[in-house]
Amino acid sequence: MTGVADKETQGIMNLPQCSAVDKPNVNILQGSSNRKWSRLSLTYRLESHAHFQQISYANQISIVQDAFNEWSKHTPLSFEMVCNTCLSDIVLQFVEGDHGDGVPFDEKTIAHA
Repeated sequence: MTGVADKETQGIMNLPQCSAVDKPNVNILQGSSNRKWSRLSLTYRLESHAHFQQISYANQISIVQDAFNEWSKHTPLSFEMVCNTCLSDIVLQFVEGDHGDGVPFDEKTIAHA
């Protein structure tokens, strides 16, 4: 990929990304006609973390912060981490199997939004 939105890139972007269907969560969007944030400074929280011996909790936070910093480099958005029980614009969870959103993970699915 070249970083240019050419036909090859568009073709790759149209490939299925995971087993989750891209459909809005009607419980969240019901009654909402605006599906974007009204501001550019957003908060996020890590509600639950992965329990791996190979990756510490601190390292997981660092990886997530690096990802949001990368988004900030290429967009007008800024991101601030808040406590794991605070209200936030974005909630991150590391979960597996049936995790309560109606789209359970299987052995081929590692993430969805």
